[in-house]
Amino acid sequence: MAILLSIIIPTLNEERYLPMLLSDLSKQTFTDFEVIVVDGGSTDQTKKKGEAFSHKFSNFQFIVSNKKGVCFQKNLGARLSKAPYLLFLDADDRIPSYFLLGLKFHQERLNPDFLSTHILPDTSNNKDKAIAYVVNLYMDLQKDSDKPSYLESVLLAKKDSFLKLKGFNEKLVWGEGNDLVFRARARNMKFCLIDDPKHTYSFRRLRKVGTINTIRTSSYLEIARKINLQLPSDKTKNLYPMEGGVFFEISKKRKERIRAIVEKIIGKNSITNSPTKTKGLFKSLMQKLKS
Repeated sequence: MAILLSIIIPTLNEERYLPMLLSDLSKQTFTDFEVIVVDGGSTDQTKKKGEAFSHKFSNFQFIVSNKKGVCFQKNLGARLSKAPYLLFLDADDRIPSYFLLGLKFHQERLNPDFLSTHILPDTSNNKDKAIAYVVNLYMDLQKDSDKPSYLESVLLAKKDSFLKLKGFNEKLVWGEGNDLVFRARARNMKFCLIDDPKHTYSFRRLRKVGTINTIRTSSYLEIARKINLQLPSDKTKNLYPMEGGVFFEISKKRKERIRAIVEKIIGKNSITNSPTKTKGLFKSLMQKLKS
């Protein structure tokens, strides 16, 4: 029986998030799909933890790419795919169990060449909810323009349409999805944005860089895209680093400072007498800072 959907997930040091997304995929009510994880050479446990889910899917591949780069990895996954539809997901996405079935419904109803969805924040924080609301509103206002804008964590595509456009532009280090949709519109292909089902979008970059800095950088890059301002790739990399999970890890120096704080709180004697307690407290603090 032919597969209907190929799900392509590029990864780079995503040992923490990839298992959660794969768990979501294993619980989908729609199951006619294959999973292709394309890794850019992770140095953590991404491969081991990803392959641990292989038994949960009838079709699963974990590919280690010989070249690192989101666009290259996505294009490689597309070339290896067997289905007429492609779904590109980010490793830190979360999706409800009815997500794929919902996409199938809208694909059949609207027949777009490309389709994406509204987002939910990955916290219950009111500030994050407000940001997600504004992002969804902005995407709605732009969706019928010549240059529609969407958050590039989720994109459903007809494989034929994707290949006609020669996939993602591998020279880009940011905005590859919006560039693809812009080229699609220029060739009279159809792009749709739906408000349900939504996917949960990770706000980890916002937490790492800060809300104001993230909004400032994203606005600058979006305006540059709208006015066709070509930014040097090194400047774009500095503005919007794409380093996989490593970018969001806590530095060694910061870990040492946290450990010193733990020692100060509970005292060195307690550390000697209760190493398990110390380790647990340190681990708890680290998890809170990463989340």
